[in-house]
Amino acid sequence: MAVSGRRRLRPAAELLWDLEGAFQGKIDAAYFDTSKYLLDVLSRDYLLQEHLQAMRRYLLLGQGDFIRHLMDLLKPELVRAASTLYQHNLTGILETAVRATNAQYDHAEILKRLDVRLLEVTPGSTGWDVFSLDYHVDGPIATVTNP
Repeated sequence: MAVSGRRRLRPAAELLWDLEGAFQGKIDAAYFDTSKYLLDVLSRDYLLQEHLQAMRRYLLLGQGDFIRHLMDLLKPELVRAASTLYQHNLTGILETAVRATNAQYDHAEILKRLDVRLLEVTPGSTGWDVFSLDYHVDGPIATVTNP
């Protein structure tokens, strides 16, 4: 009930809704500012964009000349029984493929993260069954890219 000359009192539910709306606006603004700052730091200090592009080029086969040359070099090795493969031989082939293609012009920080991994060998498996091309990331970038 309002008295003349005074402001009308608002119901408590309406006041609470206004407070929640203002609070949500503050949370949204803090979220936006924090996210922008985090992306700036990851891009500037940790080369986030470069790592994501490298994963696209090397793991998703976007660097055509490199992948083609790597597969040509690996074919004689990977048709053999998996138990006869050695990781250091495959790593040498990876390095040869990098040096012989446009991949050699990538930043050294990117290239040092490319690696060959052999998965668990089972009876009768070939090199194609156990070969894996990996891209290692650490620190904050690993938090972004690993589940």
